[in-house]
Parts: sequence; C-alpha cells; structure tokens
Amino acid sequence: MVANHRMGNAILRFQYRLPCIFLILVFMARNWDKDKPRLSHRLKKLAQATDDPMWLLIFPEGTNLSDNTRPKSLDYAKKNDLEHPKHALLPRSTGLKFCLESLSSSVHWLYDCTLAYEGVPEGGFPQDYYTLRSLYFEGRPPTGVHMHWRKFRVDEIPLDEGFDQWMRDRWAEKDALLDYFYKHGKYPEDKMAVCVKTEVKLKNPVGDVFSIFAVLSLLAVIMRIGFLLVQIFGGR
Repeated sequence: MVANHRMGNAILRFQYRLPCIFLILVFMARNWDKDKPRLSHRLKKLAQATDDPMWLLIFPEGTNLSDNTRPKSLDYAKKNDLEHPKHALLPRSTGLKFCLESLSSSVHWLYDCTLAYEGVPEGGFPQDYYTLRSLYFEGRPPTGVHMHWRKFRVDEIPLDEGFDQWMRDRWAEKDALLDYFYKHGKYPEDKMAVCVKTEVKLKNPVGDVFSIFAVLSLLAVIMRIGFLLVQIFGGR
C-alpha cells in the first residue's frame, strides 16, 4: 500500500470524501503488455490528483495462497533457484515497481501489512475457514485478525535491478512473522513498536449483508440491461 497523506486481479484506489467512500478499481488481465498502458493511464491521473488524500492498495502475490496456486509458485521458485516462503506465495515485483516509479513525485511512503487469522491452523488457508456464509449466516467470524504494519520511505527503496531482491527479502521477513504467529498465536514482541487491540462489531448485520448482495445484484442488472440493449440495437 502506498500513500501520499495529503497489486492481484485488481489494484484498488481509495479516495475518502464525506459522507461517501469512493473506490476506483483498475482490473488487470495478468498480461503486462495489456496491463501496462491501462495502469500507466490510471497512475498518471492519480499522480496529478494532488488535492485529495490517496491510498493505493496492491497485492504483489496476485492471488490467494491455496492448493491451486502454491504449486505454480513453487515451480517458479525451483526454476529460478529461489527460496520459497512457507506461508505465502512469491511476490511479483513488476506491478509494484511500476506503481512506485510512476507515483514517485507524489507518494512518499510504502506501507506493508501482514495478516494472520486466529483459528486457522498452520498450513491452512483462511478463505477455506472464513467465508461470507460462515460470517453472516453461521455466525462464525474469526475470533481475531492480527495485522502487522510497517512503513518504508519510497526514496530509500532500490527501484533498479535490486528491487526484486528487496521484495524477496521483505517476504522472507513476512514469512518469519507468520511462522512465529502459527507457533505462538501472536507476532513477536521485538518486531512491534506498539500493539493496539480493538474490537470490531457489525452495526447492523442484516443491513451489512444486504449492502453486499445489493451491489452484486445491481451489477447483474446493469450487465443484463447491457446485454438486452446489444440484442435490440445489434439486430437492426
């Protein structure tokens, strides 16, 4: 996550304005020749929009760790003689590097977040344990979600041929954090400058569920209308 304070299938941009939160999605095709022009266009607009605070959220792994994705990541590591993380996938550096280079004039900090879920055994995948069904219909949310945050100055990150190694070093550190968590149920205290505990509750469970599915229903309706319009006008 990069921020100016004033990467997966989608790169997310959060723009905060009362009373609404605007979310801009840049969907990726996982083909750099196709993604680069689209991403470059969006990043130029973000770099020029200096009046609003901006957070750019990117998932360098590109997808969730799972039984399907782990073998592919392991194969890549083996072919390139790289050490593979135990609790994560290898990060993809191209998208993040391009974002940092494109936003270097307006973005000064890179934030790294490592997530760990209580109730998931070592070797398990959180998405298999906590789903919309388990959360909203079975009343079985995670008992706790641990977030380890740290930040890096963008001008101190090597945005050259050393960036790939810099990324892998950071992922090795994240993997060590997760390994400790699975053994002790918490992050190591010597890796935390401050620890903040808080409780998060749904204000209106029924309303929250409705809002999630309302968005999906709206998208389905829009797609259906578009399909019908193509049939009507395309047949003329």
